[in-house]
Amino acid sequence: MAGRKSQRTQLVRRADLDAEHRGRRRRVHVRAPAGRHGRVAPPRRFDVVTYRDLSGLFAPREIAIIGASDRAPYTRSVFANLRDFGFPLERVHLVNRKQTTVFGRAAVPSLADIGSPVDVAYVGSGAGSVLDVVDQCGKLGVKGCVVLTDGFSESGAEGGALQRRVIDLARSNGTLLCGPNTLGFASIGRGVPLWGRPLPEVVAGNVSGVFQSGGVGGGFLELASGRGLGMNTIVATGNQADLDSVEYINHLVDDPGTDVIAAHVESLERVVEMAAVVRRASLASKPVVLLLVGTSEVGRRNAAAHTGVLSAPGPVMRMLLEDAGAIVVDDIDELCETVALLGHVASSRAVDCLRGADSGVGLVTVSGGECTLLADAAGRSGTPLTAITVDERTAVREALGRPSVVGNPMDVGNSPRKNPEGFERGVRMMAKLPNTALLASRLPMSDPPEPWLMDAYRAVARIAREEGKPAVFLSRTITAVPPQLDEFFRTEPGVVLLRSYHFGMRAMAGLRRFGRWLDEQHGESPWPAAVAAAAHPPATPPPTVVPYQTVRRLLSDYGVAVPAEEYARTGPEAAAAAERLGFPVVVKIDSVDLPHKTEVGGVAVGLECAADVLAACERQQADVARLAPHARLAGWVVQKMVGGVAEVLVGATTVAKVGKVLTIGSGGVLTELAEDVRFLLAPASPAEVRRALSKLGAAALLRGYRGAEPADVDSLVALVVAFGRLVHEHSDELDVAELNPVIVGEAGSGAVAVDALLIRAGSGREGRDE
Repeated sequence: MAGRKSQRTQLVRRADLDAEHRGRRRRVHVRAPAGRHGRVAPPRRFDVVTYRDLSGLFAPREIAIIGASDRAPYTRSVFANLRDFGFPLERVHLVNRKQTTVFGRAAVPSLADIGSPVDVAYVGSGAGSVLDVVDQCGKLGVKGCVVLTDGFSESGAEGGALQRRVIDLARSNGTLLCGPNTLGFASIGRGVPLWGRPLPEVVAGNVSGVFQSGGVGGGFLELASGRGLGMNTIVATGNQADLDSVEYINHLVDDPGTDVIAAHVESLERVVEMAAVVRRASLASKPVVLLLVGTSEVGRRNAAAHTGVLSAPGPVMRMLLEDAGAIVVDDIDELCETVALLGHVASSRAVDCLRGADSGVGLVTVSGGECTLLADAAGRSGTPLTAITVDERTAVREALGRPSVVGNPMDVGNSPRKNPEGFERGVRMMAKLPNTALLASRLPMSDPPEPWLMDAYRAVARIAREEGKPAVFLSRTITAVPPQLDEFFRTEPGVVLLRSYHFGMRAMAGLRRFGRWLDEQHGESPWPAAVAAAAHPPATPPPTVVPYQTVRRLLSDYGVAVPAEEYARTGPEAAAAAERLGFPVVVKIDSVDLPHKTEVGGVAVGLECAADVLAACERQQADVARLAPHARLAGWVVQKMVGGVAEVLVGATTVAKVGKVLTIGSGGVLTELAEDVRFLLAPASPAEVRRALSKLGAAALLRGYRGAEPADVDSLVALVVAFGRLVHEHSDELDVAELNPVIVGEAGSGAVAVDALLIRAGSGREGRDE
């Protein structure tokens, strides 16, 4: 326990926050650091992170089923599951207010009548009785309640009020509460199946699951049972009134029986905290495979800035969780295949097998047509295939006696039947390649399989074991597996079957993404956002644009570089300013009513003399009067014209359930056309910014495309970090902020924000104007 405490303290301290532990609930108290000039960073959504010890909930010795009844299918299923999994029935206490015998066993009218301590109560009585039950649990020292009962927040305002009363009482009593409106949990590895539906035959294993829907969780258990996937713990979170997915996953990170965590999330209130525990799991080499649903794009809150258009909660949450190490999948089939693969490689401590830039998958099949299908599936999913040199290909051709072998995927033809020795030599050569991290095979799945075919399956499995490589078999589609082969896949050591090329390749691509994520960490400290999240956007009147002169002072205060510039109130003043700056120059109108100046011709570039500047100002003034007669024209910004290697957008907006989010993407007019963006929480570290830039489609321009000079990425990173501090420390004042474009020069020549837009929140303040 002390080790876990110190780990959590370290996580907070590395985030430059002051932390200490208080109380048995292992709370981490956080005080935000001071910002620039002593300004205290804004309060975030919470300042206490609580990781409660859930071991008493998942490993009870004495259990009470409250509301047990022969006519209640859920409590009947719980009792049957406990019996079938071998839990000692003398430790299962049945509570029914009216009946003295339930399930053929004695029952008592209340918890108090049990006469011995109870660790966990499974509550199946009506919603109106739950408050009294939770009160009794607290008085009797019950560690946890699993509340099956519905009729709470999901049923309306009255149910929501009852739920709040129940949770307030449970927390005041120190009772952990799973649910309400949940099927419960099943600790398969410990033989404690508190699950309100009949459980399929599930073997114990190293995979645990957290599912917001009991129906989806039950479906996943059926899939796991059907393919022999070993499960350790599964929990249905229900309404998540007390314990939520964040705390369950955090518990599983410390669970020695869990190597892989599957999660299904319909609504995610604590996005930042989820990313924090996902990162903790990933750094412990316990990948989290996340099926994130219900994230359709919300309506655009504000069309005044490009960033507000792009930062929809769904994409933001996905990127934040992927950046924390999560393997995000799109459907239940991909979830199942990815978890099956990860459970397989994790059992041999090879979950990081696809680390390294050159590591890949060696593919063996028996048909040229299958080679093409597999190669296409690998290309679509991003699964890397091991490269084969000319000499290696020649050796494989000689071993197989097949001059038509192209490479990887390897077409071994009918050699498993006609030349088994050559087949084994070819497979071993593929497995021995230094960059083959995983050996995958597609062999026929005839029913029944002929002896030579079973010999081929066994040979691949044996060679993979001898060469220390995980073995994966692929079926062409999701289809029934012949019984003899099904038995082989369930019992043969070190093998796994992935069903369908599509989902199998996506599973291997997920494993590859996890390996690359591990490569990117370089011993970095845990994500600073592990302990905090920015405030929700204020529910206030529409925001307004901050005047440019205030914007300019803020940028300067935080060290965000801009071109040499002057401000002018009139056309002649602009011409004189251009003379002082030196030509060529850019002239831009300044109007809080026109956030996108180009739409009214408000930007003139490449002006070479004072007469050009004066003419541009006159033309812009006339265009504004004609196209936007309501707009107030305050003056002009005259900038020294700059050029560079690339244009980048850097923006920030407030996203519901997340907080302030930075957007980095292709800049200028390509922002909305390309939608080439990455999202980061503000403030962001230099390493986080650098990784985000490397994942952009525009990264090639920054590296130096087709012989061009590389961009000054260091200066760009510094600018983004400074901008992130600005929007974080003014989180309560700014709703949207944008630098578009940021022009990045060649290496060593800097990066400057040539245009900036800040939109204040509806607080009546125009940013900080000291």
